Amino acid sequence: MKLVLDWDGTVTVRDSLVAAVTELGDPSVYDREFESYGEALAAEVGTIRSTPEQLAAWAVGNVEIRPGFHELVERYSPIIVSSGLPQLILPVLERERVALEVRSNDALPSVEGWRVIFRHEGVCHVCGDRCKRRSLPNDHPIVFVGDGWSDRCASLACERVFARTGLAAYLDEQGVPYERYESFHDVAAALS
Repeated sequence: MKLVLDWDGTVTVRDSLVAAVTELGDPSVYDREFESYGEALAAEVGTIRSTPEQLAAWAVGNVEIRPGFHELVERYSPIIVSSGLPQLILPVLERERVALEVRSNDALPSVEGWRVIFRHEGVCHVCGDRCKRRSLPNDHPIVFVGDGWSDRCASLACERVFARTGLAAYLDEQGVPYERYESFHDVAAALS
């Protein structure tokens, strides 16, 4: 079994990219409508104008980890698969003294606005968007833990799914079975 964790809203208590854009970028980007998730993500990241050091310091000082994370890491050595940015993820993992494989998008910092660098060229052949399904490990079975829009396509490729909030609502609509969680204690107990 390979355990895969989403980052924003899953490992973190609140979405760190949304919080960073709200505090360090231009939150009015969330008032706009976009053709695709990839376009929306590029627009969000494009509003960040801080230095990488400022963004890292903000993440270390503001990003809260979901309860039970350390215990889950010790037992299962999960992979982080995120649509987010390593500039927000890695400083928090370092603060938590956790070393995990991270598969995420990236960004090129600029004072004119950061530019997202997608992990994969083109769009997913299943959903037609810039999703993270292609970042999943090849080893099966995969247990996926997620919470939101960017987790939809990836979760459908996994044998077991733990979901909350938006991902849970989507899976309910699709009639796809999953297990609810609020903390990683819930996930660990179910996997025992």
